[in-house]
Amino acid sequence: MLQCFIHTVIAGTIPVVFVGSLYIVERELRGNHPLVLRKRFGAVSVVCALSIVTAYIILRAFNVTNYPLEHMGFHWYGTIASVFFPVLLTSIFYLGSLIIFYLDGSFKLLLSAREWRKAINDVQWIRHTIMGPISEEVAFRACSTSLLIPCMSYGFIVFFWPLFFSFSHLHHIRDDLRNGLSLKTALSYRIFQLAYTYLFGVYATYIFLQTRHIIAPILVHSLCNTIGLPLFDETSHYTGKLNKFIWVAHILGFILWISLLPYLMTPILYKLI
Repeated sequence: MLQCFIHTVIAGTIPVVFVGSLYIVERELRGNHPLVLRKRFGAVSVVCALSIVTAYIILRAFNVTNYPLEHMGFHWYGTIASVFFPVLLTSIFYLGSLIIFYLDGSFKLLLSAREWRKAINDVQWIRHTIMGPISEEVAFRACSTSLLIPCMSYGFIVFFWPLFFSFSHLHHIRDDLRNGLSLKTALSYRIFQLAYTYLFGVYATYIFLQTRHIIAPILVHSLCNTIGLPLFDETSHYTGKLNKFIWVAHILGFILWISLLPYLMTPILYKLI
């Protein structure tokens, strides 16, 4: 009883400290200012390091495992599978969007050294594609979720605990108001964001529990941040048979994703390679 109480309190504290650290470094500049973002990178890095150490100590103190880092998803075995299968599965979900990227020439940007140089020097791109996925998955999945595994059912961890991840994004309302949005507009947008970040949190938590490797949710998080929501609105820009083809791709991608989910997320795959 005491063990699970401590595990749950620490697991719930990590998301709160994570979000709080974003504002410790902020003064007069707005949240999206490059200087603020760089300071936030440092702040969340410190929080993640402290969270790993804390989770390690708690897991060892209560003899949950002799290998706390492995329990948190930091290990070499299963790395190849964890890199390949979750990204493949998520790409299938985005089948319709990927076809649109091909049609509008976005895929060509992946082969452009100039575009990659621009991206590496873009703090916003680093935030969404690298730092955000790494820091959030380490804090929310590797540390917070791992502490719950000995105490909670998988159903509770998958469907309830991602609410912490989802609600952690509501702090952006403050930035929205400072950027001139009305409270009504900011609330409506962030409540919508709360819904899809919750669904992603469920998906990322499920991936972590099945693969037991932190690289899997990090890469999927990065991919989802890059593509965003499925490009349904952009589909309307195409007419005739091409429009129908893209809609079929959207639907087919979702059906294949659902159908392949239990097979590509089978834990045994992530113990072999």
